[in-house]
Amino acid sequence: RHCSDIIKSPEIGLGGVFPWKGGPYCGPLPHEHATMNVYRTRGLNGFHSCTMNRTNLIQLYTVLRNPIERFFSGAYFWKKELAKHEDSRAVQIKLDSGNPSLLERADIDVLARALHWYGKGTDKGACRRGNCFSARPGPLLQFTAVLSKVDLNDPEARDSPGRERVEAGCANLARDFRVGVAEHMDSFVVMTALDQQWELETVCLENFHMNKKRPRGENLLSKLKPEVLSHLENLLAPDLQVYDCALSQHELQIAQHGKGKHEAALALFQSDRFQRLCEARQQAVKNHVAKRRAEDKRLGRRKFKGEGEWVGNEASPRMQGEPGDEVGDEDELGGGKCVLDKTDKGSRPRALG
Repeated sequence: RHCSDIIKSPEIGLGGVFPWKGGPYCGPLPHEHATMNVYRTRGLNGFHSCTMNRTNLIQLYTVLRNPIERFFSGAYFWKKELAKHEDSRAVQIKLDSGNPSLLERADIDVLARALHWYGKGTDKGACRRGNCFSARPGPLLQFTAVLSKVDLNDPEARDSPGRERVEAGCANLARDFRVGVAEHMDSFVVMTALDQQWELETVCLENFHMNKKRPRGENLLSKLKPEVLSHLENLLAPDLQVYDCALSQHELQIAQHGKGKHEAALALFQSDRFQRLCEARQQAVKNHVAKRRAEDKRLGRRKFKGEGEWVGNEASPRMQGEPGDEVGDEDELGGGKCVLDKTDKGSRPRALG
C-alpha cells in the first residue's frame, strides 16, 4: 500500500508502466484494499482492465504474513476502531500495556468482531466492493477470502470457509502469483530481482513505519496464555494453511532459478558491505523527499498538518499519500517494507510495493 505511488509515476519503467484506471470498481489508487478486491472479484483478468493493459504481460506478486502476527499488527494499527466500542476499550488498555499475558480468550473474540467484522452480517450490501472493510485490516481470514474469491456479504463463507476454499486459495496462489512471506522478505526481494533480471546492487530493502514498542515474534507467542494461543490458531486455521502453501510455493519458485544461484544472491544481499551501501542510498532517498516536500511547501503545492486548506492550483496528488504520513503500526500484510530501487542520476528513486 505504501508503495502504490509507483504505478502512476511516468519515471518508472518496470517492464512498462500502465496507468491505474480508477473508478468505483478498480478504486482510486492501486492500494492494498483495491487490488485485493480486484483479484477477489475478477481474478487476474481484473488487472488487465484496471491497468488498461491489453497485453499478457501482467505478473502479480504477493507477500503473505504469518496470520497470528498479522492479527496483532492489525489490532495495534487500528486501535482507533477499538476506541469506538465500550467492550473493546478494555482490550485496547491490555494491548497498550505491552503484556500479551493479560489477554483472555474472550478478548480475541472482541478483537475479531471489532476489527474484522467477524460473525457479522452486512446490512444493505455494506460489503459490496469491500466497503465495510475499508477502514479495517480486512476480513479475519483475508488470505482465504481473497485467494478463493469469497463473497464478503456471506458471513459463513467469509468467516468459516471449508477445506475446498483453502485448496482453491492455494491453487490460485500457485497459478497467479510469485510468492513471498513477510518473515523472509530478503529471500522474496532476491527472487524478484532474479525474476526481473535486475542487478542485485540496484535493489535495497528498508523497514519503516514500524511500531517497535509492541511485542512480536517469539516475544509475543511465548507470553500468550496457551488457551488464548490455541483459540487464535483455531480461528485462523484456514489462513494458516494458506500461509503454509505460500512458504512451500516460495521454495518451489526459488528452485526455478536454481537453488545455488538464489543462495549466492541472498548471501550477497545480506552481507554487511551490501547493507551499508543500502543504508547510504536510503538516506539519500530521505534527503530527496525532504527537499521535495520543502519545495512543495514553499510553492504552496501541499497541505501540511495544521496549516489550513490546500493553496494554489498546482496541488500534487502524487504527494498526498507518501510513506511517513500515516499513524499507526506497520502495514498489516507486508510488514511495512518497500523495496527501493535506484535510478539514473537526477531521477527520483523508485520503489516496488
